[in-house]
Amino acid sequence: MKTTMRTLIISVFLLLMIGCSNLNHSYVEADIKTYKAATPNLLTLYSSVVDEFERELKFNTIKTWTIRIEEALKHEDLADLRAKFVKTEIPE
Repeated sequence: MKTTMRTLIISVFLLLMIGCSNLNHSYVEADIKTYKAATPNLLTLYSSVVDEFERELKFNTIKTWTIRIEEALKHEDLADLRAKFVKTEIPE
């Protein structure tokens, strides 16, 4: 329960930061490229981890990262990046 609440608080904080900041096209594009490169490794680790805390940590990392990029791509000036982002499906 504590981990879920902590994750929720972090997610809300990140979303607020995105909403309040001036998004930089290059930053979001780099974030998408890093996401594409890193999420397969995180998913492999997620699948192999037995410890529930570590598994939830990997899950929440991917989920929060996905939310951050999706929220950033809602801005009109980043419309050209929408096609570059492919959401990673996370098995629960």
